[in-house]
Amino acid sequence: VGLVTFANPAAQEMRERLSARVDVSRVKVSTFDAFARQQFYPFLNGRRPPKFFERQILIRRAIEDSGSAFDEETAASVIEELNCRLYPEESAKECVELFEVYRELMEEDGLIDFGEVARQVVLKMMSGEIEPIGVTHLLVDEFQDTAPVQLAWLAEHWKKGVRVTVVGDDDQSIYGFRHAM
Repeated sequence: VGLVTFANPAAQEMRERLSARVDVSRVKVSTFDAFARQQFYPFLNGRRPPKFFERQILIRRAIEDSGSAFDEETAASVIEELNCRLYPEESAKECVELFEVYRELMEEDGLIDFGEVARQVVLKMMSGEIEPIGVTHLLVDEFQDTAPVQLAWLAEHWKKGVRVTVVGDDDQSIYGFRHAM
């Protein structure tokens, strides 16, 4: 059984509450990002997530190298939005150009961000290069905050026979800024 949530403190609380009632040795409790990182670990090849200042520098470089007219704040927002999509290339041309340059710069610097990890995991699950996490059931907490790539990750597990149950409340959605659906 796998329990999925969005933040490490929530995952820790789930573990604590569950362990007070049952044997949790056969239960995996984690965040979407942590599960995706575990699945993608063999493909990292030494790449790591950028630190905040590195990301800011990369955004500035991407604006300059792509010839984008976006300011830094808008560019960061565009990159964040496209990072949440399974197929970012289906966006507006100027957004895609900025995003592609950003991804190339990340690759050159040996960096990879969480959005790219999640997207690559889903694409590799679709192609059969990555197996779903080793569970028979997934329970997703705070489903209202699920982004498109996370939904695709869940769908791939479901397609491979994992039973997926979601719990959410539209009135409590707090990740709209992160393109939660």
